[in-house]
Amino acid sequence: MKITGILNAGIHEDTPRILAKKISLANGLALIIAFGVAGPFGTISLIHFEEIAYLPFAGLALCVSTIGINALGFHYVGRFILGLIPFTLTAIYGSYLAPAAELPLAPIFAIQIGFAVVPFILFDVSDKVYLIISGLFVMVSTTFFTKDLNVMFEKEIDITIVRDGYVFNIAIATAIMVACGSILYMSYNNYRANREQEALLKQMDARNEELEKSEETLRENLKKVEENQAEENKRNWASAGLARFGNLLRSNDDSDSLFDQLISGVTEYIEANQSALFLVNRTDDKNISIDMQACYAYSRKKHLEKSISPGQGLIGQAYHEKDVIHLTEVPDNYVTITSGLGEALPKAILIVPLMVNEEVEGFFEIASFNDFEPHTIEFLQNLGENVASFIGMNRINTRTKLLLQETQQQAEEMKSQEEEMRQNMEELQATHEEMNRKEKEYIARLEQLENELRMVREEKMNEVVGSNPG
Repeated sequence: MKITGILNAGIHEDTPRILAKKISLANGLALIIAFGVAGPFGTISLIHFEEIAYLPFAGLALCVSTIGINALGFHYVGRFILGLIPFTLTAIYGSYLAPAAELPLAPIFAIQIGFAVVPFILFDVSDKVYLIISGLFVMVSTTFFTKDLNVMFEKEIDITIVRDGYVFNIAIATAIMVACGSILYMSYNNYRANREQEALLKQMDARNEELEKSEETLRENLKKVEENQAEENKRNWASAGLARFGNLLRSNDDSDSLFDQLISGVTEYIEANQSALFLVNRTDDKNISIDMQACYAYSRKKHLEKSISPGQGLIGQAYHEKDVIHLTEVPDNYVTITSGLGEALPKAILIVPLMVNEEVEGFFEIASFNDFEPHTIEFLQNLGENVASFIGMNRINTRTKLLLQETQQQAEEMKSQEEEMRQNMEELQATHEEMNRKEKEYIARLEQLENELRMVREEKMNEVVGSNPG
């Protein structure tokens, strides 16, 4: 656990992975060089070369200090020291032991060459400044200064043990260990790099597959969003149209003007070329006609008259079927779209019944050079239901007005008859009073006549009696 802590000195949670590997490697090399090379050679030096024993111990102290430097966050400085100090101290150590003006002792020089590889282990191309400086230092010092450095030292040392004794073997073994260790590490590092590269490639392939799947899912979701947006636009378009024509139906009392505005507005709103509005007129159940109420084409009102019987033509067929008729193959003799530029056959004909409560009140007949989409047909059906409701209500209102007028006329006639009867009653009463008066006069006259007659009789009786005395 302590070794792991030492190896991870200077590594934090936010330290990049590659940098963390370099810091951990530097700490590990510092421990190996300090206690695997500097420590043993310091001990050997105390026994045989006491005057230069400080060099390996100084190397040990400096290697250990690099771990502390890394822990403080100065990992570039720590690695730079670790890359140059072992090589430098080994060069001084070898030059001190070598006879004046001679090449360094082979085993020590071998260790020096082994340490020359360390900077290239600690730094890579991304650390080009430190790599170039340390590399140049190693090359220059190895080429020019190693041979002549020993002239600076005045010493008399018995180096037999280094040339032929166990120190030679230890030095060679150390050099081989350092060189082979460096080579093995670089090989292992390359192997790991290749493995990591392969793993990264696999991850990238898997990521690419996931990205492709995500992209496909994104495309599908985007397509669904676009489809939903298109459907929403269609619903908004239909709602706006129904609101627009609903306001028109509510705000206009003149039926003729209303139907002209309605058919022109519908033709332009659905971007058709020509259209007509037919209304069903029912005198009674046997007398039914379907009459053209308004016609519109190429932004102009058309003044046409046309009447169709149930069962006659497509409109008469639609009256019986109570359903939409949608033609995409228009017969040559059915209808032509006319304008100032000439005549042409439409691509599509649409006949939509204006129907409410299973009762057909009229029809839209629309011709266009473009086919009708399902949402347009649905919009016209919904609008047709609103128009049919308006026509039905308008018919009821018309009948109500007529009934009201008839009622008012009948009331006026009854009032006139009542006045006439009142006058007749007054005349009858006057006549009756006159008759009563005359009757009284007749009775009085009769009584007078009867009195006169009685008096005449009595006079005659008296005369008779007087003419015949007892």
